[in-house]
Amino acid sequence: MERLLRAPGFLVPPLGVGFARAAQRFRNTKGTFKCRQLARCCAGSAGDFTIVEERPVYRGYRSVFSRRVRYPASTLEVSYDVLGDPTAQPTQASVFVFPFHTATRTATILREYQPGPHMILPGFVAGFVDNKHKSVEEAARMELSEEAHLVAGRMLPLTTAPGRGIFRDKYAIDSFHMFLAMDCEEDASPRALDREEYVQYTRGVSLDEVRQLIYQGQMNTPSALLGMLALDKLQEMGFGQARQETSTNK
Repeated sequence: MERLLRAPGFLVPPLGVGFARAAQRFRNTKGTFKCRQLARCCAGSAGDFTIVEERPVYRGYRSVFSRRVRYPASTLEVSYDVLGDPTAQPTQASVFVFPFHTATRTATILREYQPGPHMILPGFVAGFVDNKHKSVEEAARMELSEEAHLVAGRMLPLTTAPGRGIFRDKYAIDSFHMFLAMDCEEDASPRALDREEYVQYTRGVSLDEVRQLIYQGQMNTPSALLGMLALDKLQEMGFGQARQETSTNK
């Protein structure tokens, strides 16, 4: 575990017992919802909310626009600052990939400089979907080669609605597409990193170590969510916690 946390300013909080117990309760109750009960919780149209105006506020690596909305059966209008660009083509989306080595039952973890927290944090393969990609899966495979120097035998979507992905949050229009990369092997001709990316990878990380990193708050939100979805899927597929020797690229 220590090899993943060697970065200036790293905080290593104790494992949150309450959070761990809550997560276990969730796993224990998975699949107990009745279809009718679950349907009433699902996403729906905002047809009764009217967009009155949209205008750009800032354009850059991240863009922000202002959206004014009229509420249903009301004269109330509210303006929101929304992250993203509604005119962007293709629709703004990102891919996140959990690299799993089936033979050793271990994962590859990245350590990457992240300018927001201004820290080097552990996480997983991630990148934008743009015009050079024919599909979100192709974007995921290209990022896997670029950042982790791996090729995957299979790329499994981790949500049941992979076409839409998971929205970043309530004030954003971009979405996250999350994949479990199975049967990963070394890429003999990996793609080059973008010039601003500082990324190192560590092989042979046990699934238990991945779980600890998530519970200790070491990862950002998308990587933590990807990790929990992947761990859940791997448990469903019958993979255990075997641990192998680790290696870190320089």
